[in-house]
Amino acid sequence: MLVSLVADDDEEVRRAAQETLGRLSDEYCARLLAAPSLPEMVARYFLHPAHLRPALLPALLANPVCPQDAIVALAAQAGPEILPAFLENLELLKTPALVALKKNPSYLAGQKAPVATPLPTTAEEKLAVARGAKPVPETEQLRILVALASDPSEEVRRAAEDTLAHLPDEDCAEQLAEPTLEEAVARYFLDPVHLRPVLLPLLLTNPAVPPDAFAYLAANALLAAATSARSPSPPSISSRYLR
Repeated sequence: MLVSLVADDDEEVRRAAQETLGRLSDEYCARLLAAPSLPEMVARYFLHPAHLRPALLPALLANPVCPQDAIVALAAQAGPEILPAFLENLELLKTPALVALKKNPSYLAGQKAPVATPLPTTAEEKLAVARGAKPVPETEQLRILVALASDPSEEVRRAAEDTLAHLPDEDCAEQLAEPTLEEAVARYFLDPVHLRPVLLPLLLTNPAVPPDAFAYLAANALLAAATSARSPSPPSISSRYLR
């Protein structure tokens, strides 16, 4: 019922359904997604890159009623956040999905990329990195800071966001142009709250950026443009790029 309501004509209903789905626990969803009576539309919803949770992928791959074309499509475009879940469940993939995974740009890039620097684990280390007091490799600075910007500790989150906000555009540009750009970093810089106009062209032309992140930005740009039409304030930066 909730997945059906996500496609409702009423925007308020759509948003409410998506929020409710997002609040459902992984354990609860995994149990339902493993059912042999799982409706195809529900399977397709959770196999979409915009809605997939890595913890739910094993249940979906193991369920024979899940549409293989959706699994193959996901394997072909899965980003760095989803790839580990695929690699841990290779025995559940059929040949077409395995072939798609081997051709996945993020997978190919990962085979050539050096081992990622582990994220800090202790509260003291997290705070030091978030504040920029403890150096990290320049090539991984955005990845680590964006991860800390969603840390359970409010102090760490604020420190990471403040450090990110004060990074010069030129320091961010090279990392945002990389074909191995992590999905979480792309989504962070495409969020209207963190968007920088000078960096937007790099994100718009980077194939590693998930399409639904552009859709989210476009939706907010259109909303901002509609609001500005009723007020004297200037249109948003994002709407200017999208025209």
